[in-house]
Amino acid sequence: MTDDEATGAIRNANERQDRSPLKAPADAQGSKMMKTAASQFSSAAKVMIASPDYCVETGELLLPVCTVLAHSIECHLKAFLCLRGFSLATLEGREYGHDLGALAAAAYKCGMPIFTQLDELLKLLSDGASRRTKFKFRYPKISDNYTTLHRHELLTAISYLEDGFREAETRTPVVAN
Repeated sequence: MTDDEATGAIRNANERQDRSPLKAPADAQGSKMMKTAASQFSSAAKVMIASPDYCVETGELLLPVCTVLAHSIECHLKAFLCLRGFSLATLEGREYGHDLGALAAAAYKCGMPIFTQLDELLKLLSDGASRRTKFKFRYPKISDNYTTLHRHELLTAISYLEDGFREAETRTPVVAN
């Protein structure tokens, strides 16, 4: 996904978000489920990246790592949004679903602090984890191109993401029940 396409996706998500209600009570149960899933998927990504089978040169385990990492980000964003007035059912619907750009735009609109690591990973991952590209991380084609993701960079990015989401949760008000 090019920078222009990513910007367009976020702009479109912002326009959709403008029509969405934000004053619903927090979905604490949905947030807890999504936070648990995010943590587990982050751990799974770390295990795969640390595996001797992960190979930058051959791309071995690259697609599973990207899929799991994208899902971890999706779950982190949904956990954040559940505490800001979105129901898990709304976030699982077609408007947001697996659309990392739409979820990130909604989170930023709800006051989530911007952190560069998330935006950089979204540029790398959102295209392969979307309905629009038919989830190319899950169903690759020979013609698909993938970015080289080095072990240390990925592990560092995951740590920054986890720290960033923890900070976002503490700095952004929860919608009262």
